[in-house]
Order: sequence, then C-alpha cells, then structure tokens
Amino acid sequence: MARGKRNKSNIRYWQFEGGYARVEETQLRALLEGYRLGIFRRNEVRVFAARLEFAARHPNSNRLQLARILNWNSHRKGNRRLTAGQIGDAARALNRHLPRLQLELNSQSEHPAASSHEKPVARKVLRHIASGGATTVEALLCFAYFMRRIPQRKPMTRLKSEEQYARFTYAQFQEWTGVHRASQCRMMRRLIERGFLNTVPVVKQNENAYGQLFVDGQAISLVRRDQSVRRTQARRSCCNKKSTPVRGKVNAPRVKKSTLRNVNPKKEIEEQERFVSDLKSGYLGRHGDPALSRIAARAAQMVENCLRQAA
Repeated sequence: MARGKRNKSNIRYWQFEGGYARVEETQLRALLEGYRLGIFRRNEVRVFAARLEFAARHPNSNRLQLARILNWNSHRKGNRRLTAGQIGDAARALNRHLPRLQLELNSQSEHPAASSHEKPVARKVLRHIASGGATTVEALLCFAYFMRRIPQRKPMTRLKSEEQYARFTYAQFQEWTGVHRASQCRMMRRLIERGFLNTVPVVKQNENAYGQLFVDGQAISLVRRDQSVRRTQARRSCCNKKSTPVRGKVNAPRVKKSTLRNVNPKKEIEEQERFVSDLKSGYLGRHGDPALSRIAARAAQMVENCLRQAA
C-alpha cells in the first residue's frame, strides 16, 4: 500500500484511500456459498470481515482486538453488539467450514490457479460490515463486488477513469448466495440511495454478454473527493399542507389528506337516486299533511333537475 500512496497516478491510491486488505477469490466465493447452504449467517459474515480488518492492521497495533473491531460502533441504533460467546461460535464455524468449501470450489473450478488470485477489499467496507452497519445481503453484495471488480490497471476508452466498475448479474449473485432478485433489488436500491453504489446499463452487444455494470461509490472504494454523489433528500416529518398553518393547530396531521372524494361513480349515482326516492316515498312524502308532502315532492323535483343539468 505504501507504493500506491507514493504514486498518485495509481488507481489504488484513489480507490482504496483508507487502505485495503488482500483476500483470495476462492475465500470470498466460499463465504457466499456457505451463506447459500445456510452454514454462515450474519455473525459469521461480520467475524469474517473483522478477521480481514484485523489481518490488515498496522504491525504496531498491539492493543487492537477482534471484539473491538466488531463492537466499536455498537452504541449506534441498529448495530447489534456481539458477545464473546457469539464471536467464538462464529469463528469456530468459519474455521470448520470455510477451508472445506474452498477445497470444493477449487476442485470444481476449471482454472484453479486463476481462482486463487488475491482480491483487494477496502478496509472502510470491512469496518462497516464488521461493526454491523450493513445487512447480511448488503455485505455479501459488497464482497461480490470486490470479487468481480475490474482492476483498470490501464485506461479504458469505454470506462470513465474516475469510476470503478465490477461485472456480475443478478442471476449470478442468486446462484452464488441463493438471494432472490427482489431482495437484491431492494438492497441495491438502498445502497444507491445512500450513495454507496450506482448502476450503469450495458449498451454494447459484446458487453451485454457480461451483464450489468456495477459502479462503486464513496464507501465501497473511495473515489476522488470532488466527485459529487447524489443522495436522496431526507423525508420531511412535518405536514406538507400549505393552506392551513401547522403551528396554529394543536394536533397537526403528519400526512396531507386529500379533500377529493375517491368513490365509485356507479355507487355515487345510486346514492343520488336513493336520495330522490327517499324524498318522494319517505316520511315527508307519505305525510298526512298535504303541505309537507307537496314540499317533499317539490324538493325531489329540484334535485332531479340539478342532477340532470350536472350530467
């Protein structure tokens, strides 16, 4: 990493500004396969990321421990704290099943030497996953991104130099993890709204064979700071209605309600006809006093004329 820091023309200087950890591609693939088989769950994924962060630490960081990496941000809402027993169970599950899954994937691979290449993973992402800030599917999606990331060691005319790309499809991710497309779309939408990822549709026919291009953003691997990331505006908690001042109300509604009647037109016509018939043959229409019955008949006639003109 020191060489990349000295050479600012290197893509890794900008893409992994906070440092990166090296991990074998088969190890990432084995983690996804273990999740598909139901062996690894959220605790195992968090401990896996914490192990990579722990291995990439500075040699003089003697006080850093695995539990500190996992629970340093547990005071925030949504970040669950892992106990020593949970960390130990997850570590034992990784030690037991991860090497076996790697051997199985190496035996099934057509090119075992190529699949054993080391992939760089941004340490900022590892800390984010280890602390519990990401859901399990989000963490697996980030690992899949780094597994299929395009290195861009030289400039490509069809790719922008300030963005980093990875190629994989929803079908491939479902084959790796067993996560359905609907869940993938929800997680992808969440990452896009938070400014972590972006997607670019593939236009060229020769690129369509590889599927969708996933463009990383600010947290997956850091890009230039002057590059603006579009973020969605926070939802307003107050009422959006402008006609009546909210501060003048004691119990102001949070959602603006429409004043229009959204009813079935057929039922509305039936209600109007029922109202006219009630005037004609109702209590006033059948009253013994001829004056009241005459008033009810005249009112029914006026209502019929109004409805006829409105139609």
